[in-house]
Amino acid sequence: MNAKATAIKVFRRYALIGLILFYLVTLSTCFSPWTGEETGGMAIISLSLGGNGASRLVVDLLTGGGPLGLDPEFEDFEYDLFLFSNGSKLGGSYRLNLVKIAGMVSASYELSGAAPIGDYSKIVVKAYSVSGSVRTQRGEGTFLSSGPPIEITAAGIVYSGSPSLLIEIVSVTTVSSWSELKDHVDPSGAFGSTAGTRPEIFILKPGPFGYWDIFSTFLTPSVIQVTRPITLRTEGDVVTLIRDNYNGDEFFEVTLGGSLTLETDGGSLIMDGDKTSYGNPFGSPFINVQNGTLTINDDGIILRNNFRDIGGGAVYINQSDFYMYGGIIEGNEVSGPGASGGGVQVITGNFTMTGGKIINNISGSDGGGVSIIGSALLPCTFTMDGGEISGNTSSGPGGGVILLFQSKLIMSGGIITGNTASGGGGVRLDFGMSELHINSPAVPGAGGNITGNTDSSMVPDNVSLLGGAAVYHDSIQLAAPFDTW
Repeated sequence: MNAKATAIKVFRRYALIGLILFYLVTLSTCFSPWTGEETGGMAIISLSLGGNGASRLVVDLLTGGGPLGLDPEFEDFEYDLFLFSNGSKLGGSYRLNLVKIAGMVSASYELSGAAPIGDYSKIVVKAYSVSGSVRTQRGEGTFLSSGPPIEITAAGIVYSGSPSLLIEIVSVTTVSSWSELKDHVDPSGAFGSTAGTRPEIFILKPGPFGYWDIFSTFLTPSVIQVTRPITLRTEGDVVTLIRDNYNGDEFFEVTLGGSLTLETDGGSLIMDGDKTSYGNPFGSPFINVQNGTLTINDDGIILRNNFRDIGGGAVYINQSDFYMYGGIIEGNEVSGPGASGGGVQVITGNFTMTGGKIINNISGSDGGGVSIIGSALLPCTFTMDGGEISGNTSSGPGGGVILLFQSKLIMSGGIITGNTASGGGGVRLDFGMSELHINSPAVPGAGGNITGNTDSSMVPDNVSLLGGAAVYHDSIQLAAPFDTW
């Protein structure tokens, strides 16, 4: 064998070994991002970053580079871990150290530190730049479970679903009035017009009156249009946004691919429609999402006391996504011909609920709590893994939830109880190919529950359906009556 052939053979052999090693490193990064070991009442956790592959659970630190890249700016940041339970931050922060791990093709990274063992509703990592004694927040990532609480154990972090942590460069601005927020967020505002698409976090303060009065005129409508990633947050304050007399505008319109996230770091954010003293017959929902995304993260978010003459008393979703991990939607009302969804209406979109409450809402037509409406071309799915839908009332069918046309409720957790309607006090499947799927949980007793609902005569009535609709339990179709679950 000549020297050239020998060299080629050696090169191929080591190239193959290198490829195998790179593959193994990639797998360990993608599928085992959280590890840990116990030390007293704390767990040492390591958060791997820089993996490759669609199944990775933790996404890279990035500002726009590829999945194996890292903006050099991130290497100079300090990182803090914050733990939350039911919307409230627990204790202080826990420092994480960024460690660069050399790889065969490019480096990957790891954040490691100690955190208390326990169950949490969410985990937040914030990145700070440091200049002398001044620390300025520059980035943030939130980790949420799609089912039971996140659990930090001696073996690492246990969670449900496929959540991901993406730490992005963000700007953080404090505002104390509606006009100030509108000026920053809305594309027509002085700052919003030049903001581009970068994510922004706004810390809301009560302002001089302790609340924000949301008023509107023909020349200056109050609605704020959201067309990029926006997060509204309270940090220890109670901030109330209250609808002024004769303001029929929605508070927020999320559109053109924008996203709105509502959350608390202590305190609460309340949107109040003031329907008892106002009751605008042409009112709008608080949040109208058209080709966008709405996320409610914490129980300190309250959407209450609003009135609308058509569907979606508090939240209206059209060809969009709504994620409810916490929060309370209560005391809202829709009334008028075709009014549907006293609390929430979703049309040809998707609604995922893992926590929070939709309670004591009213519909003059159908869907006292939630209305889900799909079509043959654009089916609509409501996935309920937790939370509560209770105390809602409908003059027509569907006290808790109504499913219309090509729509589906997939329920693996949470409870629908104490709702009242003329038919289907808990859930009504109406018109067309709507479906209810009740899935047994992996842990006995942790699944969804539809119970204690009644019709308008107070007769037990948990689930009812019309022709073409179907009810399934673990993929097996059930026959009526559907009395208990």
